[in-house]
Amino acid sequence: MKFDIIGFVNPEGPCCSSFPLDAPKSQPADSHLKPILPLTNFGYSVARLANGYHAVGSQDKAFVFSHKSMTAYSKYISFNSKSGNPPVQVFSWENQVAFVANGAVELYRSSFRANGELKDLLIDQRFGICKSPLVSCTPGSTWADNIIGPAAINKEFVAITGQQNATNVTVVGIFDKRHGPWKFLSTLQSTNKNSLFGHSLSLNSRLLAVSSTLNNKPVVIMYSLDKLEVLLTVKLSVFSNISLPLSIFVTEENVLLCTSRNSRTAVAIQLNISEKSYKTLCTYTAAIGLVMSGSIDISSR
Repeated sequence: MKFDIIGFVNPEGPCCSSFPLDAPKSQPADSHLKPILPLTNFGYSVARLANGYHAVGSQDKAFVFSHKSMTAYSKYISFNSKSGNPPVQVFSWENQVAFVANGAVELYRSSFRANGELKDLLIDQRFGICKSPLVSCTPGSTWADNIIGPAAINKEFVAITGQQNATNVTVVGIFDKRHGPWKFLSTLQSTNKNSLFGHSLSLNSRLLAVSSTLNNKPVVIMYSLDKLEVLLTVKLSVFSNISLPLSIFVTEENVLLCTSRNSRTAVAIQLNISEKSYKTLCTYTAAIGLVMSGSIDISSR
């Protein structure tokens, strides 16, 4: 039996703090979430939902917990993954949460009671390798050969990382529903055809952030959502401790957060899109022995 741990930093703490200010140094967080079943890779991915709820991915299940009351609502969604499949990845935006499992992305919508408790979590849309999320694939109607994740969502867009087997490159498929039902919009890919394009994705209401590499060094490419054009490329090679692979998150205030699992380092970067520039806000390197999960999700404040 194997249990992995995820932690949540005190939201009132300073930028890039590793421990809550009022907790003993021996404790990695002021609270923890615990699976209700024996499983592996618990905490592989984590997403924050509204009203203090969290979704947590594991080997073939996703759990939904209440941060305030473990008895208020606790359930799991089983995806019956085949042996050898990667663990479930979870991503959220307001009252929506996306699960990447079994070569597909399932988008759920949460509903809450008047007292703030989670009432239900219902599937809203399923995305696969087809350009149309509602119709089975026909020759020429696919945007990728398989979905490897991650995904990123906001109110009107879904971005998904897939793979094209013929060229052995990763691509990012974009779906939107600005003008009605979900429709396929475009496929993005790196000009140097590297295999780490789209290893991590993040959306705010205006921008899509895509992690990639340039000359084998980590970068994050910022795209506009209106035209899907490149607005800015953030070169992370200036940070000596940042190494691949990355996890990224872009806030509504255009702050880019990057975590490097292997080097146990996180950096917060303020983006200035109009001037095509950026500056470091802070960096944090975890102590030796503290393993980072490689998953990042925050509440903007």
